[in-house]
Amino acid sequence: MLPILLAVFGVAEAFTGTARFGERKIELRRRFRPYVNGTPSHDHLGDIFAMLDARAFQLCFATWVAALLDMMSTEGAVVTIDAMGCQRNIATKIIEKKADYILALKGNQGTLRENVEVFVDEHKALKYKGTTIRIHLTVDADHGCIETQSYTVIHNVDWLQVRP
Repeated sequence: MLPILLAVFGVAEAFTGTARFGERKIELRRRFRPYVNGTPSHDHLGDIFAMLDARAFQLCFATWVAALLDMMSTEGAVVTIDAMGCQRNIATKIIEKKADYILALKGNQGTLRENVEVFVDEHKALKYKGTTIRIHLTVDADHGCIETQSYTVIHNVDWLQVRP
């Protein structure tokens, strides 16, 4: 799991990227294990993950992220985590550490994503009247492409706190 953890922190998004990262960072990884046979291929990494119980992995992941947050100094930071990390205990831990967070929403949280989409659509239709928002715009140019992203933060989320 160490190769995968390091690759994810290194922004790898798929098993091929994870395998390439492992090859490029073999000397770093050898500080922890000898890797006498080199690094696992992307196929081997896929086989490893295919054997995992997804529900058990998610529970371990949430516990691990909370423990990792305890070890990190995050005060004033913005912590971003994918949908697997969209858990109340993780959000609570980030707030306790005096940081802000961006947690991805997918279909793995019951109706949460749908509820948030309805909430945002309703407020957007009213042009956010009576709602505290902050909008942040970023423009990045890389590899001949210009990417513009707009982030709208809605601060009125009390309704979300009382969700079961």
